[in-house]
Amino acid sequence: MLTIFPATQPDRGRYEEEVLALARSRRIGVIAMKTIRYGHSAALRPTELLRYALSLDGVNTVIVGLDSPRHLDENAAVASNFRPMKQARRDELSRHAKRALAAVLPPWDRPGYLDGRIVG
Repeated sequence: MLTIFPATQPDRGRYEEEVLALARSRRIGVIAMKTIRYGHSAALRPTELLRYALSLDGVNTVIVGLDSPRHLDENAAVASNFRPMKQARRDELSRHAKRALAAVLPPWDRPGYLDGRIVG
């Protein structure tokens, strides 16, 4: 299953809890997307956002975009040296991400957004 798992937890984590529990019970693999979201615009560390998603019980892999070869190296380092984030740290990161991104409009919610770009 391919679905979103941003650290901002738009529904206070309910989606994470319910969807991941259902996927685990049915032995369905989960691919997380939108994990790094637009964190660059809010000075959030992409590697921490990636660790957040990979630490969720039931997430098997994560899809991330790359802006540079450096991002590839950073993401590979997270995966190679992966240490799950403890619940308390995930909660702290989620609170921080919500505050940092509160005023940032995601690209797909901007007027004129179409297939990955703003038109018009």
